[in-house]
Amino acid sequence: MSKKNNKDNLINQGLKILNRCPVCDADYNLDEKNILDKAGGAHLIHVTCKKCGNSLLAMLMSTQIGISSVAMVTDLSDMDVIRIKNKKQISEEELFSFHKVINNNINNFIK
Repeated sequence: MSKKNNKDNLINQGLKILNRCPVCDADYNLDEKNILDKAGGAHLIHVTCKKCGNSLLAMLMSTQIGISSVAMVTDLSDMDVIRIKNKKQISEEELFSFHKVINNNINNFIK
């Protein structure tokens, strides 16, 4: 078996871990999974439940000792994930400035 087929096989096995929606317990149709990014042995995968509409964003990693995954329920679409993933990282100064704006206008934010 080629190295590529072996990695695809491992990813497909890893997807079996993520075969049910954690919100409504319906089966995912894994043929409709979206592989958003691949790097080394890691795959960023987005899948949406056809029953309840909730989405799952998962990172599957295949290593020499097996497969591990980290997943979270999200309201992001696959296109949202791609858009956010490709944005540049905010700086500490930008974060601090935003914090000051919120603190100075906290009453407006509450309303």
